[in-house]
Amino acid sequence: LPTLPTLPTLPTLPTLQTLPTLPTLAISHPDHTLEAGISICNSKTKDQWIDEAKSVMTKVWQWARTQPIKVSLMVIGLGIPAFKAKFMAQHMLDAAASSYATPDEQKWTAMPCFLLASAVAGAWLYILEKFLQAFIREDFYFTMLAKRFADNYPLTCWTGPAMREAFHHVYQSGVGDDATLKTKVKYGKLGASFAVIVGHVVPFMGAQTTIMQRFFL
Repeated sequence: LPTLPTLPTLPTLPTLQTLPTLPTLAISHPDHTLEAGISICNSKTKDQWIDEAKSVMTKVWQWARTQPIKVSLMVIGLGIPAFKAKFMAQHMLDAAASSYATPDEQKWTAMPCFLLASAVAGAWLYILEKFLQAFIREDFYFTMLAKRFADNYPLTCWTGPAMREAFHHVYQSGVGDDATLKTKVKYGKLGASFAVIVGHVVPFMGAQTTIMQRFFL
């Protein structure tokens, strides 16, 4: 019998362990993120961006129609603070007026304290994750719990879908069917960073974005 030819060795597919990590690009290289963001903005015309916005709104409307109870509770929960916004603003002004003003010679401490508070707020989640990992042998435990809570709580259930849409729009703008692994990783970083930025910029999204942003980053 003739000898069968030797089959060529198939290339090894990358696994999750061999894929490059996705660091927080917006934090480590903000200039690269800004440059890539401007490039994406210039890649489409004004009419094309309007069509993209309409597409997002259509998907949000379709999602809302499938979640009538959550949407109703969300509207009620957000509507009450909006209805009482004048009263709440006056209360905060009265509380601020009743407190002592910072002396002029100590006002320079405002910005360092603000930056320190921001750093602590961003770092404590990572520290908490690693603390829990020492006991339960699993990373992202708190992040996944926070993600599930935000996805099901009526007042935050729209945050996850909105951030996913932001990620997919950036990712799909640069990744085609024949894209290389390097291109996928590049736009994956950019999409994740953009999704987190959107989550912090859009009103009523900052708090839940903070506790689940590691899911995207």
